[in-house]
Amino acid sequence: MYNDNWSSNFLKDKLKDFDSIKTIIPSDNNLLKIERKKGASFLTFTMSLESIKLNDIEEIVNYKSDIKFITNIKKEYKISGSAMNFLNSKKISFGGMGDLMRFANKEDNSLQLDKEFGFVHRGLNQHDKVKSIERLDNKRIKIERVVLKDVIAVMNNDYELGAESVRSYKARFNDFKVMISTNPNARISTEAYTIAKSLNIDICKWGELLGKLNTSWS
Repeated sequence: MYNDNWSSNFLKDKLKDFDSIKTIIPSDNNLLKIERKKGASFLTFTMSLESIKLNDIEEIVNYKSDIKFITNIKKEYKISGSAMNFLNSKKISFGGMGDLMRFANKEDNSLQLDKEFGFVHRGLNQHDKVKSIERLDNKRIKIERVVLKDVIAVMNNDYELGAESVRSYKARFNDFKVMISTNPNARISTEAYTIAKSLNIDICKWGELLGKLNTSWS
């Protein structure tokens, strides 16, 4: 099972003055008990991984079944769809430090869902050419369409969507046809479009994606 000697101390130090938190009590093996100023306390497991698979999550949950949040400190990561589905079935929330702060701001431990995916999922479910949506990992979805062929898309919420963002997403997630810019205020650089074209990737703002779903999409 995952274990390190620093992530829980790092998280405790970062959250020591957070408004919604009363106390943070260290436990064993990357565990912290967080007591809110208002609402129920909860147990979080801390880690720092770039790639997270179902087996990693199952070991943590089997070790401590009353965990309510798993915090991954590494900013850029990939967690498999099967791991996310497992966590949802167990009503355990997952995310980075910002997500943990949002969770601490609540007064209960109900499951916290990914806002970006929720927006995309709701919108695609209303599209008449979309038959089903499969979540492949924290950023990629497979869109099954009526009659037309499936499309794999990756969600990007960057405000400044540049060439390096395209390259890093390609390196981390590899298999996708379209990058959906989910930030309504995003500025997409000319260089980003150029790199994407060279990699046979389309970059689409939300409205553009909805239109392209009606086409054969070469």
